[in-house]
Amino acid sequence: MSDVQPAGRATIPRPVPVHPLLFAAYPTLFLYSQNLGEVAPGDVLPVILVFVLAALVALTVVSLVLRDPRRAAIVVSVVATAFLAYGFVDRGLPSFVPISVQQVGWLALIVASIVVAVRIRGRLAAVTTALNAISLILVALTLFAIVPHVAGTMGVTQVGQSPMAIGDATTAARPTKPRDIYYIALDRYGSAKAIELAYEILDNDMYDWLADRGFTVAANSHANYVKTALSLASTLR
Repeated sequence: MSDVQPAGRATIPRPVPVHPLLFAAYPTLFLYSQNLGEVAPGDVLPVILVFVLAALVALTVVSLVLRDPRRAAIVVSVVATAFLAYGFVDRGLPSFVPISVQQVGWLALIVASIVVAVRIRGRLAAVTTALNAISLILVALTLFAIVPHVAGTMGVTQVGQSPMAIGDATTAARPTKPRDIYYIALDRYGSAKAIELAYEILDNDMYDWLADRGFTVAANSHANYVKTALSLASTLR
């Protein structure tokens, strides 16, 4: 049932349900805001666009089923939150809590959102406005941290630029902030050659991805010891 305005009263515009798109973007924005300087904005934006586009498609499909985008938005927002916040909640739960408890909880929340979306009547506009406001505040809080950081690093060498390009750039202008050094030890992860020989997996672009971002990949390396802690201690001493 749609909202009905009494005769003689001015029609109040229905709020546009944008909260599914904002809830879909928020987890990635939050993660990025907590790791500023670790990832380039260009690596984050495509992920956000994929999630927002997926939420938009889901909103369109569910709107056709429920015949109201505001009702559909309630369900899509809950599903998006359950999908994208699963890992955050899982890490925050005590170790003695079974995984099934969280899964049942999310499932119950999704079912409840469907029931609310179908049965809600006069307060649909108020619920939509409230969810829009909550999602907008969450996104704004992350942007308060992200925007100044991105603005402050404009013109500074971006994460992922190759060492060769950095060396060429020093003749023109040196970056005001020195580059961070990352040492990545892929524990129990074989080299591209070992994976190819053992499992006949040829399509492995992780090493190329690292090389494209300026990392030196020791393709023919092997561990000195049988345990990671010993190998790291001997390498970093």
